[in-house]
Amino acid sequence: MSSAFIMRRPHGVIGRLLRRVILAGGIAALILTSALLYLEYRRDLGVLMDRLTQIESSTLPSIAENVWLEDRERLELVFKGLLQLPGMAQVELLDAQGGTVLRMGQAPDHAIVQVFALTRPYNDRLMDLGQLRVSATTAPLHRRTLERLWGILAANLALIVVLVAAIYALTHQSVIRPLRLIALYAEELGRQGPMATPEQDLGQFHSGDEMWELVRTLNLMRQELARGHQELAANEQRLRILFSASPVSLWEEDFSAVAAALEKHRPNIDDIDAWMQANPTEVLALADMVRVIDVNDATISMHHARSREELLRRLPLIFTPESLPAFQAQLRALWMGETTLTTDTVVRTLDGQLRQILLRWKVATGDEQTLNRVIVSQEDITERKAWANQLEDALARLRASNAELERVTFVTAHDLLEPMRAVISFSQLIERHVRASGTPSTELSDDLSYLQAAALRMKLQIEGMNRYASICQEQVVMQLMPLSLAVNDALQKVSLPDDIVLDIGELPEIIGNRRQLADLFFQLIENSVKFRGGDKLHISIAALQVREGWRVTVSDNGIGIDPAFSQSLFDLFRRLHGPGQYSGVGIGLALCRKIMERHDGHIAFDSGYYPGARLVLTFPTAPLATPLATPGPAL
Repeated sequence: MSSAFIMRRPHGVIGRLLRRVILAGGIAALILTSALLYLEYRRDLGVLMDRLTQIESSTLPSIAENVWLEDRERLELVFKGLLQLPGMAQVELLDAQGGTVLRMGQAPDHAIVQVFALTRPYNDRLMDLGQLRVSATTAPLHRRTLERLWGILAANLALIVVLVAAIYALTHQSVIRPLRLIALYAEELGRQGPMATPEQDLGQFHSGDEMWELVRTLNLMRQELARGHQELAANEQRLRILFSASPVSLWEEDFSAVAAALEKHRPNIDDIDAWMQANPTEVLALADMVRVIDVNDATISMHHARSREELLRRLPLIFTPESLPAFQAQLRALWMGETTLTTDTVVRTLDGQLRQILLRWKVATGDEQTLNRVIVSQEDITERKAWANQLEDALARLRASNAELERVTFVTAHDLLEPMRAVISFSQLIERHVRASGTPSTELSDDLSYLQAAALRMKLQIEGMNRYASICQEQVVMQLMPLSLAVNDALQKVSLPDDIVLDIGELPEIIGNRRQLADLFFQLIENSVKFRGGDKLHISIAALQVREGWRVTVSDNGIGIDPAFSQSLFDLFRRLHGPGQYSGVGIGLALCRKIMERHDGHIAFDSGYYPGARLVLTFPTAPLATPLATPGPAL
């Protein structure tokens, strides 16, 4: 805003005020003058009407007598006398048939016509002698009214001009001059800023009036602006130091031109991905519109540049064809109105090295509409990627080794069953031969019994190992199914006591194999039955949805499990009691763990549950799909 314009603004305000005073005064004077003149006009017009009325009482009898006597000279004298009256313009004498007998004067444009009947009594009857028509003009009244109107208006306008001049003289010192000073102060404050502009001297204004209050408010505003500028400068300096010294590569970029160009294409784009694939040249043109505002020291170091200027000058060398998907992801985010993005990409250092980069793209707060400032961070994950690839290779080799081990275990367990059956069979055959010989030996019979029991236990272990290995080896069909189907199948295979209490809640749908899950619940329910206490057996199966998916608990009121064994509880052939106390070879919970692993789940022992035991099964959440309509056969 120029100084000349600032200087004219007070005169413009006062000028408009004075013009409005003149206009309002003129209108008021015109209205008042018109009202007064109208009243005077009505008064003069009444006087004229009174003259016309007086003709009837004073002159009309004389005219009627002269008409009766046919004394034309006397009539002309009377008519001349009437025309001498103010406002009279024309006098006419008409006979009984309406013809003109005598006419004197001129018919006016604006006239008031009064017609009088001329009669004279004769022989007891009233003779009709004709009519007297008198025309009075209002032109002098109009002319005199207009003359007075212009005179009064001129006097009023002169008075208004004098008043306006007086108002201007009075307001110049108290309004115009203070407004000039305030306008110049505001202009200087806006041009130079609060730090370089001194406060306005309040002594130049009348203390306590509106102008003084306005200047005092401007001074307070200047102080607050100065304080804000200082804090802003300090914060900007601190943020600039943090930006430059950050160990992470940071880019400050301007995407406003990209957003504007992309918006122009919006009417022609239905699918942004299809458009980018069909228009690679347009995508590259949009990439060239990105303006780099600044980069920090970590960025210069990452790209092996000597300076910021060198990096920005050789910027096209950094990006590779593998970098394009990351920019396309940024365009997709702009198209969808998103303000954050994280993706992987590949860049090239200025000395030609390819680096794997984790790129984070974030629109600065407050610039969501303009996209003038976008912060991009680049984290070099080349070594991390190499370690991840090495780890993936090691895991692949480990998985192959585990698969081979499981296959060998399965084959070994399967092959050991046949000689173990032979050991059991031949030990029984030797026992029968000893009994048939007639000389049985107690020691030999006990040894054979121990041999048979050990062989039978080994057979059960080998069969358990065979089942364990088969879970790892077999290919099963996974499908969306209600978990209650597997529980029902398990209950049909378990020998339940008559006094058992089953409490089965509402169970979810999961992705799983019905036969393996039925075997899982069979092992858990059979353990509850096997390790029951002295009280009435109570088994509860319940489900709860958690962040990880579904948590299913199988609880009982049996003898419980010592928490000291919680770490080794699911190990293969792990038994917590001697062979003589409870049957089994310690394979059940190991089978349960393997089945849960095949279902991407987890099984754990709740060490805080007492009395009894509680096993916690965690299943991942099943994706949305159509559940099974009716229970089908187990696979």
